[in-house]
Amino acid sequence: MTDDDAEQRVNRHAQWLNKLAQRDPKLHAQLMAKGRRLVRERHASSAPAAEDGITLESTGGDEVFDDFVLETLVREGRPALMVQHNAIQFSGTQADVEARSILEELRAAAPTIEPWLPNIGRIDVANYAGNLPFLGTGWQVAPGILVTNRHVAELMAKAGSEGFVFKPGRFGDRLVATVDYRHEHAVPDTAVAAIKRVLWIEPNEQKADIAFLEVGETNGRTGGRHLILADHDAQDGDSVVVIGYPARAPDYVIPDQSWMDRVFGGTYDIKRIAPGLMGPTSRGWATHDCSTLGGNSGAVVMDMGSGHAVALHFAGLYRVENYAVPASEIRRYLDRAPWREARPSGSTPPPLSPPLQCPSRRRCCRHLVGTSPPAPACASCR
Repeated sequence: MTDDDAEQRVNRHAQWLNKLAQRDPKLHAQLMAKGRRLVRERHASSAPAAEDGITLESTGGDEVFDDFVLETLVREGRPALMVQHNAIQFSGTQADVEARSILEELRAAAPTIEPWLPNIGRIDVANYAGNLPFLGTGWQVAPGILVTNRHVAELMAKAGSEGFVFKPGRFGDRLVATVDYRHEHAVPDTAVAAIKRVLWIEPNEQKADIAFLEVGETNGRTGGRHLILADHDAQDGDSVVVIGYPARAPDYVIPDQSWMDRVFGGTYDIKRIAPGLMGPTSRGWATHDCSTLGGNSGAVVMDMGSGHAVALHFAGLYRVENYAVPASEIRRYLDRAPWREARPSGSTPPPLSPPLQCPSRRRCCRHLVGTSPPAPACASCR
């Protein structure tokens, strides 16, 4: 890492802490106190001062927090709890003392959030050429429709002569894609639905990182309700959770592996819920500060108060901010239903089965069902 890179990282961490002073004053005060304690401990042990120390002017003090201290503080107080039996597990997951206030808020919101947990699943693949068991997260956004990220769907499908088709599996075998709405720690139960086809992958990388999949019934039974999109996009400072399947990241993505193992309990690829706050719009997308990893690609960002989906998580900047497609943008895709108005390569849409009746009578839900049945995430795809 160059000196410029190190300085930019320190500045990003300092900016995050400064923003936190307005968005979560209680957590900010706790982290600042911890930072002062770390500085005193380092001075007491005669540790050499870092060359890239930075003064946090917004604190009203003259504390100088170097890169080590900032790395320690940023993201403290943002745990990632297990989900078991479609319920949030508040015990058995290690959380820092600084997480106490947001855990209390999450506990109060649990009755609102838990009914929606069965609608969020892990996108699994069999015979995948890259020898991966799953690609990311997806959630029911409309009857029979799962929403996920473009970079997740592109791992299993590509544009063909008649719409999107699954890529060949390992050794030429057929690739099988499913979604399991469970995959909970130490819970053998499953809730599996076939991914029948890929409806749409946004082709323009400058636009939303979004894709839509057609899914079947769950274990031979009709699936649960789809999540409700929020009427309005979340605002800076709103309390939210991210629900998905964080996968272990290599050290070139998460340099502090001990921090990762502490937050995620050393257990990965299972359903987790991570509370946090929305941030300001950045680079044109919604942001949040919940703890996420690669398998969270495609996870839902849910408002704690209403239980409504406010965004689709798609990427993260390590220990600074995470990016998400806001609800208003997701709604625009559903309203337009691009899988019905155009097909890749100028092809003709496949025949559709009789239309489904959508309770909300939205145009996007009238014709949903057709007839045709991560490489490790990079640092920018968290």
